[in-house]
Amino acid sequence: RDLHSFPTRRSSDLLADSMVAELDSVASVRWQAARGWVAGRFAAAGWPWATTHLENAGTWPASRAAGFLLALPPDDRSFDWADQLRGEARERYWANVQPYSIPAGADRERAARTLVELGHAVSALATLAMIVHNRVPADPGLVTDALAEAAPDPDMRGNALTMFVHNVTSLLDYLDGRPDADRHRLAMIERQIAPLD
Repeated sequence: RDLHSFPTRRSSDLLADSMVAELDSVASVRWQAARGWVAGRFAAAGWPWATTHLENAGTWPASRAAGFLLALPPDDRSFDWADQLRGEARERYWANVQPYSIPAGADRERAARTLVELGHAVSALATLAMIVHNRVPADPGLVTDALAEAAPDPDMRGNALTMFVHNVTSLLDYLDGRPDADRHRLAMIERQIAPLD
């Protein structure tokens, strides 16, 4: 049989497979390079390129699937893929998504709800504070839940602590101006966080 009649994979496909596999690397330099490569390919080719890879992500290790999604913009399509992948990949994605990078056009309230659900209420506070800062109404119940669940890391210092206090203060002010806020829960939260003042 003629060797040219065998199907061969293009070198670009092999490179893509190799780079995507590096998202599993324990060496931070390798997975950072892989994440940068995925982000660059996405910038050039968009969702059609990403979708062809994500259609196989159910067979990948959770670290690879989450790493791939984290290299993409944190928008509704990425959120949909994280939900579709479920389990550990979904958890890893939401544990590592950067709340301040979620664009205004994305469903920030959905992101905040998912963050609270998965135990990342501190990140949810940042997302909700961006909503309120842009003068977009946020669900008072969700804001209250996030405030009630948010427990900063005892080692939180510097800018992280400053932003946490800023977000809490902004959201308490927001709830204070909402007649539909649960006043009893709000009072309990204010007592709980009084040591931050």
